[in-house]
Amino acid sequence: MKFTKEQFKKLEELSKLRLSVEDELRYATDIEGVLAYAEELSAVDTTGVLPTSQVTGLSNIQRTDDVTQQELESGSTLLAHSNQEVEMKQIKVPNVL
Repeated sequence: MKFTKEQFKKLEELSKLRLSVEDELRYATDIEGVLAYAEELSAVDTTGVLPTSQVTGLSNIQRTDDVTQQELESGSTLLAHSNQEVEMKQIKVPNVL
């Protein structure tokens, strides 16, 4: 499939790119190759072939998201058990910068 200069300019505008003439020529050639391959793939007869979402045979084994009621400890209890330095009822952490 031939990729026209107008199509390329539209693609360049949509992607907010500004390319040199050399880059335009190179990318236009690359895009034409991709489109030619897509045409080649669309010519393949897939009648009777089921869609494939994955081919590894792995299944999703995530656990269920069960909501449980848990009683949280008070802030003062948490601070008392902290191994960090506490200052004015807050955990003091090292400077980042």
